Amino acid sequence: TIDSADDASTDSTPWTIKGNNIRLSHADVVYALSGHSPNKGLDTDYIALSDLNIAVDSFLNCGTELVVPLKNLSVGERCGLKITDMHGNFAMDSTGIFINGLMMTTDKSSLSGNASVDRNIYDADKIKNALFTTDLNADIALSDVLLLYPAAGYFLNAIKSSSVKTVLTANGSINKISIDHLDFSLDNIAKIAAKG
Repeated sequence: TIDSADDASTDSTPWTIKGNNIRLSHADVVYALSGHSPNKGLDTDYIALSDLNIAVDSFLNCGTELVVPLKNLSVGERCGLKITDMHGNFAMDSTGIFINGLMMTTDKSSLSGNASVDRNIYDADKIKNALFTTDLNADIALSDVLLLYPAAGYFLNAIKSSSVKTVLTANGSINKISIDHLDFSLDNIAKIAAKG
C-alpha cells in the first residue's frame, strides 16, 4: 500500500510506502553484461540466481528512512553456492545504516551478527571517518569459498583445512579500527586471538 501525506499540498512532506507482506517465490533472475561469457565461480558481470525466495514483513520507506525486516531469503547462484536461509533487520535513515539480527546459512556455513555505520558513509569526502560498530560470528566452510573463488583452490587445498571460524567485535573508523575481541581459528592448524 502507498500512503501519501495528509496534506498533499505540502511539497516537503515525503510519501510513505508500506508493505505489510511482500513475497517472491521460486524466481530465476539473471544480471549480465551483454555478450559476456561467465567465468568460473562468482562472476559479478554475470549473476544468475535460481529458486529465489524472499519474505519481507512491515516494509517501510518514508523519505530517507528505509526499513526492511527480512523474514527469509533463500537462493542458489550459478557458481553452486546456495543460501538456505537468511534473515535479519536492515534499516537506513539520515543518521546511518543499521543491520540487526543478521543470520545467514548454507548447507555447510553460517554467519551471524550486527553492524552499524554513521551518516558519514554517505559522503565520499568523509567516508574514511565514518564510525562503525560490528559483532560477527562466522563458521565458513572452505568448500563454499571455493565455489565463489575457484582460483583460491591451490592455496586452500594446501592448508588441509575444512573451515575457518571467526568471532569479532570491533568499532571505530577506517582510519582507526579498535578490536574489542577477535578469535580466529583454522581447524586445528592455526588459532589467533587479538585485542586492541
